[in-house]
Amino acid sequence: MNVTTVSQACQTLIDTARNNAAESNGATASSERNYATTLNGNFVPDWFSYEATDVSDIGKIVKAEKEKFYKALHESHHNKKHPNPSTVWARVRKYGNEAQYGVEESTGAKHGKSPDLRITDDLVPLYKFLKRQDSLSDKQSIVLMYVGSALREGMGMDLALIESGK
Repeated sequence: MNVTTVSQACQTLIDTARNNAAESNGATASSERNYATTLNGNFVPDWFSYEATDVSDIGKIVKAEKEKFYKALHESHHNKKHPNPSTVWARVRKYGNEAQYGVEESTGAKHGKSPDLRITDDLVPLYKFLKRQDSLSDKQSIVLMYVGSALREGMGMDLALIESGK
């Protein structure tokens, strides 16, 4: 794919959205989202999927836009040096991806964990902890029973394997 020049009208839209996002300095996510959607509609397709190390022609265009954004962030920061522009750029990339493809809600999980993995990650250590205790109160015994039942019946796990550490 050849390097293309962004039209002047599109570039003006991008410049405005970039400057608004930089000037808000993270105070509002809406300006960062607006910048991301402006890039989605007026910049290279799937711009958010290009990493900083991409040396393709398109990767170089995306990197140049990122550098313009960093410069705008630094200039608009109160001490002229934004402490972490890469974090802001990562959020803008995330917003661009979400605006283009939607938020993946099938897992309903934060940080990309599926519900099954989250249940396993949370309940297995709790089950093991409760099993190791020398004595449990009545309430704690009931919790152990329900956690064991959830793992066995709900998740289909073999409690003997969990107890043996395998």
